[in-house]
Amino acid sequence: MKYEIMVLLMPNLGQEKTSHELSEIKKMITSLGGEILNEDDWGQRELAYSIKKQTHAYYTVMTFELEPLKSKELEKTLNIYPALIRYLITKCPKGYELVTMSTYKAEAEVALKEKQELAAEKAEKRAGPSRKPAAAPRAVEKPVKPKKVVEEPEEPAEKPAEKPVEEPAEPIKPKEEPKDERLSLEEMDKKLRSIIEDPDITL
Repeated sequence: MKYEIMVLLMPNLGQEKTSHELSEIKKMITSLGGEILNEDDWGQRELAYSIKKQTHAYYTVMTFELEPLKSKELEKTLNIYPALIRYLITKCPKGYELVTMSTYKAEAEVALKEKQELAAEKAEKRAGPSRKPAAAPRAVEKPVKPKKVVEEPEEPAEKPAEKPVEEPAEPIKPKEEPKDERLSLEEMDKKLRSIIEDPDITL
């Protein structure tokens, strides 16, 4: 039966001690009649949560073949192994091949690049060929109030010559009102008497 095991070792072992502990785990598998097929070291990584007061661990993934009955014995030995923080053994489906961390990283980089290119193409389609890039915003200028200009009346170039007022040669005398030539009653009476009394006039 094909299995995959992920082991998390203590992070403070150092390179030599970590290699030694990994070789001991491999010996456990081979001593039970198993065969190591593939191995991928992930190096020291941060844990999602602390385990046995540790926040980091050294990750290694291996695939191996072992009889199903022997897998229980392997688990018992791993449970009491002091250098292990945690382990996980899973059965592999038919045709399964171990994918290394470097392969995962390369695939993730390609996928990210394709996603960025697709997003750039969508942005270009939305913008359209005729659209120009947005200009930088202009500074808002305060409106300047126009100053009031008082227009002075234009003076004529030459003032028209004033005509001299001609004075009359002789002062104009006011018209005398005609005297009322009518005689009063007394005067008429006197005049009639003088005519009557005149001896030369015969009536």
